[in-house]
Amino acid sequence: MLDSGKIRFLEKHTEDYGIFIDIDELLYCKKSKYQLVEVFSSKTWGKVLLLDRNVMTTDRDEFIYHEMITQIPFYTALKPESALVIGGGDGGTVRELLKHKEMKKVTLVEIDGDVIDVCKEFFPKIACSFDDPRLDVRVDDGIKFVKECSEKYDIVIIDSSDPFGPAEGLFREEFYQNCKKCLNTGGVLTCQAGNAYMTDEACIAYKNLSKVFKNAGYYFANILTYGGLWGFTFASDTRHYFDDFDKKLYNEKNMDYKYYSEEIHKACFALPPFFRKKLEEYGK
Repeated sequence: MLDSGKIRFLEKHTEDYGIFIDIDELLYCKKSKYQLVEVFSSKTWGKVLLLDRNVMTTDRDEFIYHEMITQIPFYTALKPESALVIGGGDGGTVRELLKHKEMKKVTLVEIDGDVIDVCKEFFPKIACSFDDPRLDVRVDDGIKFVKECSEKYDIVIIDSSDPFGPAEGLFREEFYQNCKKCLNTGGVLTCQAGNAYMTDEACIAYKNLSKVFKNAGYYFANILTYGGLWGFTFASDTRHYFDDFDKKLYNEKNMDYKYYSEEIHKACFALPPFFRKKLEEYGK
């Protein structure tokens, strides 16, 4: 809810728990064809993007999410030169991929063109790579795109919102099967998998990916505006998230990351026992 009396935004993660952010100014509010898109400014988090009243990104902590969903597959896939991003209309994921000169082509498929336009206007540091000639932007349905796609990519990233509304189908086994057909040999897929502590979204993504790919993994990042323990899934038929980390490439590039590192790459796949048990028991 947006509380105009107190100028406060509240997002519930359960019936009795959530986060609030005090609003300095509501900068944008419009219903697109698919969802309500809003942007407001705040003292602590800078500008905040909401889709259907859920926090999507903020100026202050966006780098955590975007580095973790992109650099994990980049340093694991076999000599990656191309990537397909489903969702990610804010531009942060393609920004991270295009930092690498090795990337010759990145295709972004975002269903809601309004999100792209809004982020270009209000989040220029995130949406800074839309003019890169290596980027091919398609305003289209990602489910339809991968079903009909004849191209192959080294990396597929599903940078979607949570599994409701326009993103609901992006967590299904059939969609992952179609994504697999888009991957080259040695390719890697990653996707966001929700709040691992509070919801079952993580289990849904992991279980369905495990049915489709030989190697499936789960990893964490701490993102406060998403509720803390945020989950991602890794999948590949030929590459292993830990054994195939390209340490030589990582050291040669010597990139200036804010969150991702060699140590984080290894540590983020270490799951606490309670969550390992949750993954194992889900769907039984």
